[in-house]
Amino acid sequence: MPYATNFDSTWCKQVSNSLLAWFAANRRDLPWRVHYRPYEVLVSEVMLQQTQMQRVVFYFTRFMTRFPTLQDLAQADLDEVLELWQGLGYYRRAKNLHSLARKIMADYDGKIPSSCETLQTLPGIGPYTAAAIAAIAFEAPCVGLDANVLRVLARLFDCEEDVSTTVGKKIMEDLALKLLPQGRACEYQQALMELGALICGRSPRCRQCPWETSCLSHAHGTVSQRPVKAQAVSRLVRYQMAGLVFDTQKRLLLCRQPDTGIWANLLTLPDCEATQDKLSCGHYQAFLAKKTGLLGKAQNWHLTLKHSYTKWQIFLQVWAYIVPQAKVSAPFVWVEPADFSRIPMPSPHRTALQRYLDNFSENIV
Repeated sequence: MPYATNFDSTWCKQVSNSLLAWFAANRRDLPWRVHYRPYEVLVSEVMLQQTQMQRVVFYFTRFMTRFPTLQDLAQADLDEVLELWQGLGYYRRAKNLHSLARKIMADYDGKIPSSCETLQTLPGIGPYTAAAIAAIAFEAPCVGLDANVLRVLARLFDCEEDVSTTVGKKIMEDLALKLLPQGRACEYQQALMELGALICGRSPRCRQCPWETSCLSHAHGTVSQRPVKAQAVSRLVRYQMAGLVFDTQKRLLLCRQPDTGIWANLLTLPDCEATQDKLSCGHYQAFLAKKTGLLGKAQNWHLTLKHSYTKWQIFLQVWAYIVPQAKVSAPFVWVEPADFSRIPMPSPHRTALQRYLDNFSENIV
């Protein structure tokens, strides 16, 4: 197959060298690329999560002026960190970054871990961010695979596998590591991301690409077909309602799921099935009162989420409520604010909670 691993070391070295030469001549001047200090790399990678590069530059510069070291960030009040984050969005990142700084000061003597595995144990650091930090800041022999990198590699190797799948990502990781030049992980990681951002985008500029003569999808005429994306599946529609129910102590009401089912043993927002004509705050309040006996005041907040699993397309309506302090019985539990980040919740319910906290962080901290 086109992405088989029969690429000899000479070819891999030539491909890597051409990429690094292109990066040296075309790299953008970015504030976190001046010294590659681990703390600066860490902050930049967290800010770049779900945010465009142009927006990050301003916020990064302002943030580093106020918190020039990890210790400065760890010693700061969260409110000040959030204030500097305003306008960047996804405020959970700021809170995670603040928590991360305090954890590193307490558990790692103020030194940012250099291994990808250890970095992933820190708040808000997933596999991609961990690999990118390890490679860029510490020259660790790993590669972070974001959407840009996956697209570039899928085209270079003309990969016929869906790169969004576990199998596809593993193929891309193995091939990326074959190209990794020893001792140059920092440049290599950034060069891949830069090539994807500047040249090998959705509408690639192949004539300006350093890999034009090496790219297998270019040679095979399949550039527009790479990366392969899963075909859309026709799904059945379901409607659900859920609530972010807080008591006056700012505790969150959750429901423990049974041992079986798609969300087995997870804690979820209290939710229920609904029909399209009964997606309303009033209908949800009636459900909540029947199941828990809780009656409260609805807040001026509402969210609609769409997610899917197996054959279902789910439309989830979420409201927020404040209720008086009261005891609840299983499967319902109250969770303290300090434990929110550790709750084993399904993704759409986690998203709803994070969206609420991003907007009302002054109420629930």
